[in-house]
Amino acid sequence: EQLRRLEALGLNYRIPEPGGLKEDRLTLDDRFRVELGNPLPWGEVRYTLDGSDPGPESALYAEPLELVTEKSGTTVSARVVLPAGRLGPIARAEVTRGSLRTGLDIDSGRLVPGLELAYVEDTFHTAAALADARADRLGAIPRVELPGIEREEQFGLRFRGYLRVPYGDVYTFELTSDDGSQLYLKEELVIDHDGYHGSAQKSGSIALAKGHHRLRVLYFQGGGGRDLALRVRQGDGPFETVPDDWYYVENVLDPGEALPLTDAP
Repeated sequence: EQLRRLEALGLNYRIPEPGGLKEDRLTLDDRFRVELGNPLPWGEVRYTLDGSDPGPESALYAEPLELVTEKSGTTVSARVVLPAGRLGPIARAEVTRGSLRTGLDIDSGRLVPGLELAYVEDTFHTAAALADARADRLGAIPRVELPGIEREEQFGLRFRGYLRVPYGDVYTFELTSDDGSQLYLKEELVIDHDGYHGSAQKSGSIALAKGHHRLRVLYFQGGGGRDLALRVRQGDGPFETVPDDWYYVENVLDPGEALPLTDAP
């Protein structure tokens, strides 16, 4: 209502982005439906499907887009165009058709609930630097989280194990961290949330077949606040904390002894 008054008065204001393009989408289907939202009824939503910037002459959005999905991906770009010709910011998202990553052929009898955790006291500038860092303490932990034994600043965590998903589907993971973090599944970087930043979320999707998939999470705390959490959404469902019974580790550590961690050899 306030924006409508500003429009009527001819005053300048920030034009909102169209809704519906907040994140990239991965699908297993040949077709995917994209619904865009128009935040300003007195404006038009114009869009493109080739990655180019939409303008006043681009296609007018009037009904949901039925995309034929491609493995190479389709980039949907949209913006609001006002009657006087003003252009709003561009929203973009890529829609890609994926295929299920096969689960590991692994003897589940060798696995126990939890994850291996390596704790490193050092100064890091990236989470990626933790990949081969020597651990100060080793142990096991039930889930991806701050273990509670870490010092205030300047440390890193490396989680390793397996994620056992119950169904073949598209899974979208959301990694919250302060500072940087990365999520790998099957050695594929699914979420790159690296670098110095405050507590924030970043998401990424991957199609996984039912079964066990190798998991690795890297996290560093560089200074100030600290935060770490991992959530998951199956298909179009809501985000939820990854269930503890999805995490498994080879039976060389006891999750019951996760805290305190023991000194690394």
